[in-house]
Amino acid sequence: NLSVMLDVGEGVPARCVGDPARSSQILLNLTGNAAKFTEAGFVRLNLRRLDDTRLRFEVVDSGVGLSAEQQREIFEPFTQGDPSPSRRFGGTGLGLTICRLLATLML
Repeated sequence: NLSVMLDVGEGVPARCVGDPARSSQILLNLTGNAAKFTEAGFVRLNLRRLDDTRLRFEVVDSGVGLSAEQQREIFEPFTQGDPSPSRRFGGTGLGLTICRLLATLML
């Protein structure tokens, strides 16, 4: 019940310079989170060229979504969208923090 799509924008080069292991780690974490919280609908990875040296990866899904407050906090260590003891999904709350750090280091 889940459609997974890739949308590569105009001008995105076939090859780029960067750390392939860390880039893969980030993309797998982001798309994995999107799939985990989307029971039905879609997960889409958008790849866009920002300028001559930068690309933007965006993960968009039709899942449950996050409130504005959750969006502000979700990249903090050990923070989860649903911190209640009865939450449906596991995890440590470190995945997005690590993704943010790795992406920042590759700027």
